[in-house]
Amino acid sequence: MKFLNIFRLFRGYVRVKAEGGFSDKFLNDLKIHGINAFDVERSSMGVCLSVFAEDFRLIHAFRRNSSMRLKILEKRGLPFVLYRRKNRIGVLFGLALGLLIVYYFSGSLLTISVEGVDTLNENKVRGVFQKNGVFIGARVEDIDPQTVCDYAVLDLPEYSWVSFSRSGTNGVIKVREAVPVPEVESHIKPRNVIAKYDGQIVKIEPFSGKEEVKVGSAVVKGDLLISGAVDLTSGITTLHAAEGNVIAKTKRDIVSEFSSDSSLFKRMNRKGYTTLLFLGKRIGFGRGENAYESYFEYDGILIPVGLASSFRYKEKRVELPREEEYLLCLNDLFQKQEENMKNEDIQSVKVKYEFSEEETIITASYTLLEDICDYSYINVE
Repeated sequence: MKFLNIFRLFRGYVRVKAEGGFSDKFLNDLKIHGINAFDVERSSMGVCLSVFAEDFRLIHAFRRNSSMRLKILEKRGLPFVLYRRKNRIGVLFGLALGLLIVYYFSGSLLTISVEGVDTLNENKVRGVFQKNGVFIGARVEDIDPQTVCDYAVLDLPEYSWVSFSRSGTNGVIKVREAVPVPEVESHIKPRNVIAKYDGQIVKIEPFSGKEEVKVGSAVVKGDLLISGAVDLTSGITTLHAAEGNVIAKTKRDIVSEFSSDSSLFKRMNRKGYTTLLFLGKRIGFGRGENAYESYFEYDGILIPVGLASSFRYKEKRVELPREEEYLLCLNDLFQKQEENMKNEDIQSVKVKYEFSEEETIITASYTLLEDICDYSYINVE
């Protein structure tokens, strides 16, 4: 019954009083011509009834045929409310739009917080969840938390536990870092200490096992330095996990090459664009490549409004002067040195340069002091 009343108010209806004449004929004519009359009340003076707003103009013809007089008692419903407030239609439109926005936003993620990570790894976690459908502006009904977490944990091997939950319009991502299992080096299984590189022994300190080389000896890669097989005075040979420090003077080369055929491009006509970012959507023109999105933050929580910066450019192939080729080659050499010689003590460096029309080659020969210990386990049958 309540739904019927709401439906009638939505369509709008007029309550009228019909007096004099033939009320039965009046009602029959309305029924024959498909005009719905409801809430009919008879009285000694006539009849009271309600008809929908769009049917009100039609009943005047039947009123004349029945010699009835009509009196409007009231007009109710949305059409009459809108007509009386037609000068304020903008307010009503704004109200309807506001209700629509509230309804839409109530089913979307407006903020996403991440717990259990530092600032550097937070962006990675957000990126993984965004790839799996959890992002600002995503519809809540489209997110299956269990499925999202199952896929996310595969892309985040450094975390042992991942969860996603929602509180209102705020999504909460929680992660827990995995505790790496330390590599436990076996000190029970017998082994020898062998040379990792060619070199000349400068210092040897056997902690466990038998010293097989002396200071000043030259060794090559794979030579035995400290043996795990120790002969006792009783004539019995015992096996140990050999351990110690062996410092040697070694030589190593690093080669850096730069070919003139290498394609280098210079960016031309670079143009930057900034557009509004709202609920994960970029609003505006000028969408370029390599967009950088940044949401505003309030009290440590990202809100669904921000800016998206992007740019466009053209690339042109350029040929470098010999001096710039040399600098690029030298920079590559320094990077390789940094990667391959972090803990070694560099005693001296000799640099050799080779230039031709096709390429630039720089060869650096290093004299180092370093620990050359490597291990070889002894098979016991």
